[in-house]
Amino acid sequence: MPAPLLPLLVSLLAAASPGAPTLRCASDTLHADADQLWTATLQLHNGLEYGLYGDSLVCEITDLSTDVCRCERHQRQTLSSIAGSTSGISAGEDSPLLLSIKAISERAHIVYRAYVHDGQKKVYVLSDSVEAEGGELFDRYPSRLVNSGGTEIEIVTGAAASASASVPGVLLVPDDDATARRLVATIDHFVQRGWNVVAVSPPGYGRSGGRADLGGPATQAALDVALKALTAMPGADRKRIAVWGTGRGAQAALLFAASHPELCGVVAIDAVYDLWASWRAAPSAGRSDILAEAGRDSAGWRSRSPLVSATAGRVPRLVVESAGAPGAGAARAFALACAAHGASIDTLFMGPPTPHSARRDPARTAVEFLTRVTTP
Repeated sequence: MPAPLLPLLVSLLAAASPGAPTLRCASDTLHADADQLWTATLQLHNGLEYGLYGDSLVCEITDLSTDVCRCERHQRQTLSSIAGSTSGISAGEDSPLLLSIKAISERAHIVYRAYVHDGQKKVYVLSDSVEAEGGELFDRYPSRLVNSGGTEIEIVTGAAASASASVPGVLLVPDDDATARRLVATIDHFVQRGWNVVAVSPPGYGRSGGRADLGGPATQAALDVALKALTAMPGADRKRIAVWGTGRGAQAALLFAASHPELCGVVAIDAVYDLWASWRAAPSAGRSDILAEAGRDSAGWRSRSPLVSATAGRVPRLVVESAGAPGAGAARAFALACAAHGASIDTLFMGPPTPHSARRDPARTAVEFLTRVTTP
C-alpha cells in the first residue's frame, strides 16, 4: 500500500469505528433571553453499533452570583422524560434537544445529564456542562446603591414603558431567599404595564450593607429611602403608590404601610405576622436567625409583628397565604383584626386542591388588586 494512503485509511477506519454515546451542548455559554430563560441546544449522539433509547434528562444548577441571600445555591431539576424524543436513535445518528430553564441568577454553572440505555439494557449517563449568564433583563435593570443613614442600600429601578404625566408605582420587597436584582422579571412585567418600579434589598441582603434586622428599624429606613427614589421618578403619582412584599419582605411591607398612610395599597404574600408563632414553628436554625436579627427584647418582637399593629392605619391590604404555609392561622387572625377595625382587606388563602376547586393564581390576584387600588 502506498505510504500516502495509509493515514487516510486509518482516519476512515477511526471514523467508522463505534464509540460510546455522547451529549454535547452547542454553546459553552448561555445568555438569558427576554423571558428570563436559559435555552440550550443539546445534541445526543449515538456512537454505538445498535439502537439507543432515552429515559430522562436532568440538570444541576450551581448559583455562582455573589449577592447575599438565603437562596438555595444548588438545584437539581428533572427537565423531562426523553423516552419519546430519543426512542430508537439508530447507530451513528443524532437527536437534538432544545431545553429552557428559568434564569435564577446573574451567573451559574449548569450540568446537563441524560440517562439512556441500549438494546441490552445497559445504562449510560451522559453529561455536558455550560456557564450561564444573566443576559438581557439583568443588563436592562442594573442596581445602584443609595444612602440610608450611613448604610448603602441596593435598589433596582424601572421606569414606565409608556410616558405619562401620572404614573402608578410599586415598591417591591423580596423575601430572604431573593434580592432586588433577582426581581428583574417582575420589575419588567410592571414596567411594560406602564408602572414605575423600585425593588430594594433590605440591609444584610443583596449588595446592601448593614445587618439584617427582620423588618426592624434598619429595614424600615431602607424602605423609606426606596420609596423616596420611587416618588422621584418621572411622572410618579404620589397618590398611586403601593408596596408588594413576599415572606419577610411582606412582613416589612405591612409594618411599613402601617406608618405610611399615603400608600394606596399593600400586597403581603406568605408574610410573618406573629414573631412568637414563627419562633415556635421554626427549627433550631430558624430560631437562631430570629434571635440574631430581632434580639431578645419583647418590645422588639412586638414592633416586628404585623398582627400587633393590625389596627394601625387604613391602607388597603391583600393577604395571600400559600397552601400549607405555617403562618396561615396568624394570617387569618390578622385579616379579621383589620376587618374589625374597618380597614379594607382582601384575602386569598390557598387551601389544598380538590377535584372541583378553582385555583387562583396569587401573582394574578395581586396584580388585579394593585390595578384596582391604583386606578384613579
